[in-house]
Amino acid sequence: MQYCNVRLGAMDQCSIRLRLPCRLERPRPRGGRGDGTFGTWIVLRALGIGPGDEVICASHTWHQVAHAITLTDTAPVFADIDYWSGCLDVAKVQRKIGKRTRAILAGNANGHSAAWGPLRELAAALVDCEH
Repeated sequence: MQYCNVRLGAMDQCSIRLRLPCRLERPRPRGGRGDGTFGTWIVLRALGIGPGDEVICASHTWHQVAHAITLTDTAPVFADIDYWSGCLDVAKVQRKIGKRTRAILAGNANGHSAAWGPLRELAAALVDCEH
């Protein structure tokens, strides 16, 4: 089987490299194009997130974030944002974590950086709980 290397994300700290099977015959373009919804869907699928799982995301975000989550038959769980940064509030994310939570989908907003350190610690705790 032939594989393609796919890199998603513009910044090094957020980029994800995947090795996915490629089709040998490429379909003809039909007017569609790749976007953030498609990229998020690929990442969620590659992580094995699917039916019965939950993904935490910001309640004040672009609607396509929740759409990408629902495309994987996963339930989006909305957490509130920090008033000053517009990014996910870590304390509110922590309250939303449940038994079915598999991922936290965060992003920078309006030039403000999300609290990546604490969010990564929460995500690492999710992974530890799965094992």
